[in-house]
Amino acid sequence: MLRNFDELNQNFEHLQRTRVDNKGASTTLVKNNIASFMEAVDIMKDIRRLSADDRKKNFYEPVIKLIEEISRIAHSMYDTDLARKDYSDTIRNALNVIQRYKFIFHLPQTIERSVKREEYEKVINDLVRARAAFETVDSKVFRNIQREVEQQIQNLRTLFRQRLTEFPSSIDDQKLFIRYLHSLDPRADPAWDCIIHQKAALIDVLRSCAVDPKQQQQQQSHEIKLHIHDQATAMVDQACDVLTTAFPDLWYLIQLYIKRKLYPLSERSEEIDRTYMHKAPEFLALTKEIIQTFVSVVRLNLLSRLTTTKSDMTPTQDDELYANADETYQRVKTLPHCVQNCRLCILRLVSLDIQVDFKKDLQELMFDLRLECFKVIMDHACLEVSRLNTQETWELEYDEQLGSHTKLPNLFHDMVVTKANIINENVLSANVIKGERKFFEDKEATKQAAIAVYRLLGDFASVFQMLIKDCSSSTSNSIEPLSSSTIMINSSEHLSKTMCLVIILNNFAYTRRFILPRLKKLFLNYGFRGMDRVYDETEIIYKRVDEQSFINI
Repeated sequence: MLRNFDELNQNFEHLQRTRVDNKGASTTLVKNNIASFMEAVDIMKDIRRLSADDRKKNFYEPVIKLIEEISRIAHSMYDTDLARKDYSDTIRNALNVIQRYKFIFHLPQTIERSVKREEYEKVINDLVRARAAFETVDSKVFRNIQREVEQQIQNLRTLFRQRLTEFPSSIDDQKLFIRYLHSLDPRADPAWDCIIHQKAALIDVLRSCAVDPKQQQQQQSHEIKLHIHDQATAMVDQACDVLTTAFPDLWYLIQLYIKRKLYPLSERSEEIDRTYMHKAPEFLALTKEIIQTFVSVVRLNLLSRLTTTKSDMTPTQDDELYANADETYQRVKTLPHCVQNCRLCILRLVSLDIQVDFKKDLQELMFDLRLECFKVIMDHACLEVSRLNTQETWELEYDEQLGSHTKLPNLFHDMVVTKANIINENVLSANVIKGERKFFEDKEATKQAAIAVYRLLGDFASVFQMLIKDCSSSTSNSIEPLSSSTIMINSSEHLSKTMCLVIILNNFAYTRRFILPRLKKLFLNYGFRGMDRVYDETEIIYKRVDEQSFINI
């Protein structure tokens, strides 16, 4: 401890000695250089004295004049060159600016040329570059160009909105013009505008496909009614085509909008979330309105007939069916094809991820169309069968097992088989995977089918009654065959009334024994239900006809 204190004390004494030595150093410096210091003082005194004398004698005026003369001579010699240099620098700077912003100066012409060529992608890219350039410069020239470009942008917005509201348009075109409009104005919502316009246009087209209800209710001529039926069917085909084409694209556009894939991501996520949540119910209402409009149009055109189908008639109302026979013949030509178009359209809509209630409405419409198609085909079959008596040729065919008969029973059989095949193709076949109901799972359809089969078989029994009546009421004792090729009789012979009645009875027995069982098997194979009861009731009719036939004989 003492040792450390001694060292500190020694260092302190050394510091004091050094301080004393430094005080003497400055004095020593002056003493050693006294001559130089005195000379410097004398020079400063001389400078001060000379300056005072110059001020008294105006010594600076000649110097100033000399400098001014030199300046004048220099300006006269170099002003032109300097002006040229400044002008050249100005031109050079202007050229550099033009070269640097050449894109902006040519932008209006470039946009106009690209729009004429429909190179919209290039236009959008140029406008994005121009916006960035306009933000970095502030010049009157650029402001004029900017105003011209803004006018072109406004014209482009108008053009893109027109293209966006075209109907129908593909989903690719819609997405493209939505992106263009969003690039021109990020604050706008062109996708929503497109959805609203497409929905309104689609509903307008669907409503234009509906026949005027007043036309259906008015008493009109037969030809006009047939024309209205043709028009209604054609309009349903048009509605199906439009809906199949336009609605899936609209649906996909809605899904892209909901999933926020039409616009780039934005920082205003909370505001956008509120907007999408607010519009979600509107999408549901929009889809519902379109589907309900389509359902209403189809029902109005195809399912609002004032005439009663034969399947719903009582026997005393048959005359009304015959009075509207031309209408039935007309509808059977067009309705099956129209139903198939509706089925394809509905299956296309059901395959989309729409609400279950909407799918149910469409499936109910499809089932009602199938039932209506079944009724029309069966009405037509009944009309055809009821007129088979006019196709009796009295041309006999002999079979050892089946006996002698004409072609009439087989003609009836072939006609029913043909109609059954048409019904199976257009009515009975069902796409269960996509929600279609099996036809005979519906009680009303099963009932209508049983009634239709009963009337169809009963109408053929009536054909025999008409033939017997015609044969009995004939004033001649013989009937000339309609065909020249016969087996049991020669072409020169005439059939007696008794012979005709025998042929009719043979046909009748052949029908009961062979044709009706074949048709029953056919109906059962196609899934018809209640055929045992139908055939029991039919057997009663055929027994009654058989008894009346023997009375006439």
